[in-house]
Amino acid sequence: QIDGVISIIRKEPSRAAARARLMSPEPPLQGLSFNQSEAVLGLQLGRLTSLDEVALVQEKETLAKDMAYWTQVLEDDASAWVEIRDETKVLKEKFAVPRRSKIELGESSGKLAEEDLIDNSRSVIVVTKAGYIKRMPLDTGDFSESQGRGTRGKAGAKLSGAAKTDAYSDEVRHFVACKDHDSLLFVSKQGRVHGVKAWQVPLASRTAKGVPLPTLLPFLSREMSDMVAVLPLESQSKAQNMFAEENTEETGGDGDDLDEAEGEAVEAEAEGEAVEGEVLLPGDPSSSSKYLVMVTKLGWIKRTPLEAFLSSAATFGKRGLGAITLGAGDEVRWARVCETTGKTGEDMGDEEKGAEGKAEEGSVDFVVLGTRAGYATRFELSDAQVRPTGRSSRGVRALKLREGDEIADMDVIPAEVAADPAADLLVVTRGGMGKRVALSDFGAKRRGGLGMIATKFKANKGGKAFEDGDGLACLRACFEADEIMLSTTSGVIVRQKVGNIPRQGRAATGVRVQRLDERATITEVALVPEAAE
Repeated sequence: QIDGVISIIRKEPSRAAARARLMSPEPPLQGLSFNQSEAVLGLQLGRLTSLDEVALVQEKETLAKDMAYWTQVLEDDASAWVEIRDETKVLKEKFAVPRRSKIELGESSGKLAEEDLIDNSRSVIVVTKAGYIKRMPLDTGDFSESQGRGTRGKAGAKLSGAAKTDAYSDEVRHFVACKDHDSLLFVSKQGRVHGVKAWQVPLASRTAKGVPLPTLLPFLSREMSDMVAVLPLESQSKAQNMFAEENTEETGGDGDDLDEAEGEAVEAEAEGEAVEGEVLLPGDPSSSSKYLVMVTKLGWIKRTPLEAFLSSAATFGKRGLGAITLGAGDEVRWARVCETTGKTGEDMGDEEKGAEGKAEEGSVDFVVLGTRAGYATRFELSDAQVRPTGRSSRGVRALKLREGDEIADMDVIPAEVAADPAADLLVVTRGGMGKRVALSDFGAKRRGGLGMIATKFKANKGGKAFEDGDGLACLRACFEADEIMLSTTSGVIVRQKVGNIPRQGRAATGVRVQRLDERATITEVALVPEAAE
């Protein structure tokens, strides 16, 4: 019927019409399928002359044999594994070339740590009064973008009992921005230090409650609600990876005991007077040294080399490490990390200075302390002002408090920030008011003073601090280009640009930085870390 098919195709005006005619049930073809019609229309003239019947018959037989073989393979697991093995051998022979890339382990560790497989992303750590902790990402998710000044923000934590009672049974206590490779130091009111890596804190959504702290750090239950500070320490070397490993290892000795070399000396009540047996740890003046700075409820401050904690497995073990000796009725309220490089002129003796009585000075950080009534003082963390001491010391007097006043917050100001004329001190009140004050307006003083006015309070908030009205909540050194995150007792978090908060004088009351829920107050302000390049 070749001639009839050719006649049909030649008579039709188009390929579609020829296909429709071939698919019709009329003679001579009695209706071909769509695929069959397309195959006929696609035949070359050379094949139309002979159709190569032998080749077509052989192809049909080959396809039938293949169908039977593969059907048998699909029905028999042993045959399937034989086929997989043979195909794998063929691939190995075809692509068996040496690896061209090389995987090298960093530094001298000799092994690949779990931290090496984790991206060093920016995160925020939230710890509640009831002892729950979680980690939320800052580069993605609900807090990846800034919001406008004065907005309410978004819920950042699920707090138990917040909607059932007149007073919140749980609240956000600590709110820290960090990077996932950072180490976190937890400081308790009793002056104990515990450590964990930031990436070990489980990720959770902003509406999640988090996990209990004992799942990360098995310290006593009475200390869960007594954490006064969570400090992020930037991971700088492979050696610091021991934190994650030592967190699960038993350590020798009793972690509750202080170092024997430090003795049981306690610094005298008189300002700056050391007693017999006290251990002073000035560090290496020719290098950069980091210190843990703690401030107590009664206004004492001490500075201890960070190595005293980072070099001890007890810090990252089950017991933690004692960091301070406290007087009767006193407790640790704040803790920060500072850095000192070399010596300042104030610390140098005449023999260290030149003929003109001058020497190239090192850099030293500053500390700023704010009281609930709106006063603040700033002084150097130098050897002359706050000399470094061992873990068993009490420290020295930091601030004289007015009657009825109390310390509200502290912050460490890096030396390079203090020297920058564009640096500001962000002042935020418990009632959600805030402002930027030029850091230069708070000149460096000697410790032990009464402080100067840092902010006033709105008249509609009582015009003064504490129960009658508003009070100072947080002080943070910052720049106009920075971003901050504010957290409230009700678990609401807002991220905004510092530049949206105006710069005002020390006696100004500030502007609304966050709209608060009823009974809620500002608890913490955290600077957003710079994004990794």
